[in-house]
Amino acid sequence: MKTWNQPDPFPWIASTGFTSPHHEPKSPSAIGNRCGKMHWYNDEKGFGFTECNVFVHARNVVSGELRSGAKIKFDVTEGAKGPQATNIQVLR
Repeated sequence: MKTWNQPDPFPWIASTGFTSPHHEPKSPSAIGNRCGKMHWYNDEKGFGFTECNVFVHARNVVSGELRSGAKIKFDVTEGAKGPQATNIQVLR
């Protein structure tokens, strides 16, 4: 009978430095304050993404008007589906 709580049957493999070619490590968390540029923005739907793939929603804009290509300053928080921008200030 197999269970998930069994000890590792091959503990020596980790000591060799082996990593699976199918394993892709998660990128580090993007939480913090950033400046960047809007990659694209949809006026009708009120959302878009920055060049560094952070989700932007119109309800989080503090000052300025969002548009594609705009330079922005924002804080990054972890949302339900990934990093999202908050306290967005459009610089130009």
